[in-house]
Amino acid sequence: MTFTGRLLSGTFQLALSNGILRLLPVATMPVLTTLLSPQVYGVTTLVGTVISLMSVFALVGIDVSYARAYHSARPPSGARVEHYCWRFAILAAVVTAVFASVGWWFINKDSVELDGCLPILVGLGIIFSVLHTMAQTRARLASRYRAIA
Repeated sequence: MTFTGRLLSGTFQLALSNGILRLLPVATMPVLTTLLSPQVYGVTTLVGTVISLMSVFALVGIDVSYARAYHSARPPSGARVEHYCWRFAILAAVVTAVFASVGWWFINKDSVELDGCLPILVGLGIIFSVLHTMAQTRARLASRYRAIA
């Protein structure tokens, strides 16, 4: 396949998968608002927001640095950059997840309505979000657009 064909194929696959991903909340919102109480729906939305924000802080742009330095002509590049960036991302994700989980627990410990497992969910959500972003960056670097989609 030519370069243009690979580029168009990858672009189409990513655009299609991102479009479907963006439509998923629109399709599930009516179901969730019917099945969940307003309080539970609000807590669910708050947990999702905390996970998203803390994941940004945990990444601190290492995914972009990884993508830029991996194919760099100047050393370090390649596998050395990959190992460093993954170790940094995992450590930052775990540290951020611990702080966010402890923070969630301290802020909401007196709230009877909230489930005690939510700090664990927040922590795991942050870790998996960071791992997902790094895996997606790795797949882009390997030109594995079908795997991303």
